[in-house]
Amino acid sequence: MATSLKNEKPTKREVFEMIREQIRHEDGLINQRLNWLLLSQAFLFAAFTTIITNDKQMVFINHGIQSWIPFGIAVTGIILNISSFVGLRTAYASLKNLRETWYEVNGEGRVGEKLKNGFPQITWVGGNIFQRAIATSTTMPWIVFSVWILLAAITIPIQSVVIWIIVVIVLIVVTIIMYKSTVRN
Repeated sequence: MATSLKNEKPTKREVFEMIREQIRHEDGLINQRLNWLLLSQAFLFAAFTTIITNDKQMVFINHGIQSWIPFGIAVTGIILNISSFVGLRTAYASLKNLRETWYEVNGEGRVGEKLKNGFPQITWVGGNIFQRAIATSTTMPWIVFSVWILLAAITIPIQSVVIWIIVVIVLIVVTIIMYKSTVRN
């Protein structure tokens, strides 16, 4: 950066570069979080299907700790998905804050506007384009989460209608919460 050590205010170009670098960093974090999510889910699904296909009688039969293994794998998948979803939402909130900081410096851009005061759009400009841009990465944990909830419900070794009802209610509530969180920004 070209600013001197005299506590001078950075130029617009310097602010643009600093914010743009932070945006690159957040984009990298989003990419890493999605890659780790997909890798962990592939590993868990492989373990789950191996256990289920090797012992077809295990599902719905309670014969000790062995019957809890598929349910435990499903719960692990659920926890990892929730963690990924929170991380992705946090990264998008940070991107939103960076975009708003740039708008304070340079003014808010409009859809279709290539340059604003000589600077390109710092990142997406919001609206429907924004919703589609983040939908892929924020719905991926939600989709896999739903599959894990269903697999957990199927493999739970307790034969109780009440447990099934609770699992379905949890699925519906968490699905609504995650969906509203995705649509909100």
